[in-house]
Amino acid sequence: MLGATPTQGNKMEATTKMTIAKGSEVRISESGYYGFWYPHKEPLKIEEEVEVTAVSNRKFVQTDDFCPYQVSPEIAKKYGSPVNVLWFRKK
Repeated sequence: MLGATPTQGNKMEATTKMTIAKGSEVRISESGYYGFWYPHKEPLKIEEEVEVTAVSNRKFVQTDDFCPYQVSPEIAKKYGSPVNVLWFRKK
């Protein structure tokens, strides 16, 4: 994944936090069949460094190229995602 840097989280959290670098490719979430979510086809570029949290919900289906990460409601809204999950390209 472009510019991803793991950060140390609270030991009680079962999540992985990362920082995504400005300029990384991102896709918004798109609803699919049976309530599953997928990355939208249109690519965007992140305009700022973003802290994200790994998504462990099975409703977000990883693809060969993209991985879902939870973002703040403000970031999701800024990029037009209907949920607080954006998809970042794996590297």
